[in-house]
Amino acid sequence: MLRGFLLIAAYLCLTGGFVAAVVDGARSIGAGAVSLTYADDVMRVRFPGLPALVEKVNPWLWDPFMVQIMRIPLGLLLGSFGLLLLLMLRRKAGYDRFAGLD
Repeated sequence: MLRGFLLIAAYLCLTGGFVAAVVDGARSIGAGAVSLTYADDVMRVRFPGLPALVEKVNPWLWDPFMVQIMRIPLGLLLGSFGLLLLLMLRRKAGYDRFAGLD
């Protein structure tokens, strides 16, 4: 059951990454220059208290780690996270769903 929820989350991340890439592409064509939406732009609007919360838990976690992640374009971040989840959740070769049935 947990695997099913994680698969849904993986496909939603892949879909979100694809949508973000299409929106960035359309905006870039309209502007005539490359225009990317970074994760920082979205996270500061949706979760304004996130940096203070993470710094309260561990200051080292926010500054060197999360700041670098927030500089990644949103489509790339969501797509790679969804792909990573799908790769972790794939079934192994030779795995029988029902044991003992040939």
